[in-house]
Amino acid sequence: MINNYNSCSIITVNYNSFLYTKNLIKNLEYISTKNFNLFIIDNFSDDNSYQKIFNLLKFSSKNIFFLEDNKILESFKKNNIFLIRLKSNYGYSAAVNIPLNMNDKIYLSKFFWIINNDVEIEVNTLDILKKEYILNSITTPMVYDLNNKNNIQSLGCTINSLLLTTKNLKNLNNFNKIDFISGVSLFF
Repeated sequence: MINNYNSCSIITVNYNSFLYTKNLIKNLEYISTKNFNLFIIDNFSDDNSYQKIFNLLKFSSKNIFFLEDNKILESFKKNNIFLIRLKSNYGYSAAVNIPLNMNDKIYLSKFFWIINNDVEIEVNTLDILKKEYILNSITTPMVYDLNNKNNIQSLGCTINSLLLTTKNLKNLNNFNKIDFISGVSLFF
């Protein structure tokens, strides 16, 4: 077991989306904080994206890493990157829970950051999230539209209790009306 209480486990799920995952991996190379583990969970992609990620990361049979979980088909570890392929598509939350459940067995991270693979991360985002964690038990960065970075995609969300619908808040004036944070990027 590796004990590193200042590290962060970054968790993302891939399903038929090699280009998004590739961009996220490249994006993470440039963030200012390097003390993290990256968990890429492939939810049984059927478009060869798993093999492309495997090749991109230059994994081989030397990198096999055995993890006890009946949902895992195969898993690999190289440096701080874990690549885990599931036996079936168990859904997003089941995929995310695999590294969370492994934390006590193989790695003690103080922080966890669950992010969609289709996001771009600013250089200092992880540092800011760690600082904000001191004031809050769970936090998320402001999410901008990937195609137009002047537009806020989500500050958080509201719940309409009459219609049981949700809505992303996109205006800083609504900041104090947030009922819950978006699942695009969760830090805790």
